[in-house]
This record gives sequence, structure tokens and C-alpha cells, in this order.
Amino acid sequence: MNQTEIIRAFIAIDTPESAKSAIKLIQDKLKNIRDAKVTWVKPQGVHLTLKFLGDIRKSQIPEISACLRNCAKAVPPFELTSTTCGAFPGLKRPRILWLGLDGGQQLIQLQLDIRKSLDQLGFDPDNKEYHPHLTVGRVRSIESDSRLTSIYKEITFPQIVWQAFDVRLMSSTLKPSGAEYEVIERYEFKTN
Repeated sequence: MNQTEIIRAFIAIDTPESAKSAIKLIQDKLKNIRDAKVTWVKPQGVHLTLKFLGDIRKSQIPEISACLRNCAKAVPPFELTSTTCGAFPGLKRPRILWLGLDGGQQLIQLQLDIRKSLDQLGFDPDNKEYHPHLTVGRVRSIESDSRLTSIYKEITFPQIVWQAFDVRLMSSTLKPSGAEYEVIERYEFKTN
């Protein structure tokens, strides 16, 4: 198979400029800490991932699109609200720094419906509990007495609230300067 027929894909909800600005503020407070090496996410590429698909064939896009269209049209637009800063697997040894999100039951149900729908197409089932978040940075290494986690725990900023109107199938191209994202297709939520 020709390599150009394969794309790295994921499903996401876009974020407004206010969320991207909040991520940048968090990053600016942490970038000068020298006892941790962190790859910071480009704020313009911040998104709420619903499911990472990995490498897919372009020929799979129509069946993925059909699933996403059906899932999206069952959900009315809903509100997303930023919550607190956190880390995976935890703040003692962080690998991923994130800003939490709350989208209520509608977001949880949408993510579950998408996951189940794609499981039926043969995508790897993912039974982990879903934790909605925006990734701030990926920790490559950290010293045991790093100031990163103590400063990160104390960060506060104004709450961000926005409406989600669609879900997107995205492609991700990995480059030395970081991942670049492109919208493949949008699927609008149910309207009255």
C-alpha cells in the first residue's frame, strides 16, 4: 500500500481563542522552570480529543464519517467549561499536563457513542474512563524535586465557557516543529 494512502487521525471538538489563550498563559508561567523538560503544545492546535484513531487508510474515511454523522446528529449543541489543572498519571510523576473540561452528560454520551460506533468498525476498543481535557504539555523528564508540579497545582485563571456545535475528523502530521492538524470533515450537532 502506498504510504500516502495512510493518515494519522483523531476525532475532536475545536476550542475557542479564549481556551487557547488560557493554555498559553499556563505555558508562559511554566516555561522558565529548568528542572523539567516539557514539550509544550502549540496553543493554536489545542483541541478536545474524543478518540484517537491512529493510522488509518484514506479509504476508511467514508465509513468513519457515516458513524460520526450519526453520532453528531443525535446530540444538541452543548456547553463546555474549563475546570482545574491536572496531570496524567498524576502530579507526583506527570507525563501529560492538562486543563480539565466539563461538558456534562452530553459530552460523556457523545464520546461513548463515538467509541462504540467505531468499535463496530474494528477500531481498538477503549474501555478506559474518559477524562475530558486540553493538553498543555508533555513532560519528557522531570527531577524528583522539580518546582513544576507545585507551581502547576497553584495556577488559577478565569473560567472559560463555550458552546460546542460540531465534532471533527482530524488528521495529524508529525513534524520536527510539532504536530500540524487539519480538519478532514465536520459533523454538526442536532438542530431544532
